[in-house]
Amino acid sequence: MEYTAREEIKPKDGVATFRGRRFILVDAYYLPDPRGEGKAINAVEETATQTTPGYFPMTLVRVPKNWKRGGEALEIIPNGEYDYFMCEQKGIFTAPRGYRGRRCHDC
Repeated sequence: MEYTAREEIKPKDGVATFRGRRFILVDAYYLPDPRGEGKAINAVEETATQTTPGYFPMTLVRVPKNWKRGGEALEIIPNGEYDYFMCEQKGIFTAPRGYRGRRCHDC
């Protein structure tokens, strides 16, 4: 049985939208925007299914500087995987990190 992110990940840090799609934020802290125009935060699309047991595809959501949680994002960029058991972000564009920047178990 395939589970979606909506069923497995609690949106405790809010959501972002992009062209009608909702993304569950998987971190409380913003990251530097790779394009230097705003902020970025890791998220998982609500309808995403597991790539392997416990892992969902993760997305870097670019938002403007004055963005409020729940608002529309500027762009979404595929960014590795999110381990929802350990709450770890294993990004391509962002360093591996745990929730709120804590040390990732795989580092």
